[in-house]
Amino acid sequence: QEDGKLPATSSGTSIKKRRVGEVKSIKSVDASDIVEVAEMSSTEVLEGIEAVAVKIMHQVLNKQGFTMEIPSRAASNQVYVPELDRIVLGNKRGTRSFLSVREARKSAITTRVLQLIHSVLRKRIHITKRDLFYTDVKLFVDQAESDGVLDDIATLVGCTRSNLHVVASDKGLVVGRISFVEDGDFIDCTRMGVGGKAIPPYIDK
Repeated sequence: QEDGKLPATSSGTSIKKRRVGEVKSIKSVDASDIVEVAEMSSTEVLEGIEAVAVKIMHQVLNKQGFTMEIPSRAASNQVYVPELDRIVLGNKRGTRSFLSVREARKSAITTRVLQLIHSVLRKRIHITKRDLFYTDVKLFVDQAESDGVLDDIATLVGCTRSNLHVVASDKGLVVGRISFVEDGDFIDCTRMGVGGKAIPPYIDK
């Protein structure tokens, strides 16, 4: 992949990945009303998390508690953009306030996950969603709680979930006439024996 272009298709034409902000011909929706997640580097994600933390800090220092505005992932807020041939999020946002009795626990989970992801990115490692859950079982109680917050944080920062360095557990094996490069190592699946090669969850490697 070079210059933002994907490999040529079977028809010989090249496809360039287009961001909402780069497409001037969008007429079906107002580009300013769209929230799009994009691939980000670890540094960009860290800066996004730290920006959220600074906003929270200022609210707390002003004795306001703190409130986060998180893009809604509900089906009613998903918009199809024909020019991009993809589904993006609309501009609806939900608030999560620590001063609200109903939202206090979810707010605590969100800040805790932000802290854990920041630590993971600083260490330049990957963890599974299960690992994240077991980091603070008493707070999360159920893995569905931490999993849902992960997706919220990805939309809040504007990155993909894989950019948070939190992945699903390994699932499945591959064996046969296929080869690929994994983190610099050439993998030839014809030499994996009867056991096969575990399908790695690290799509960024």
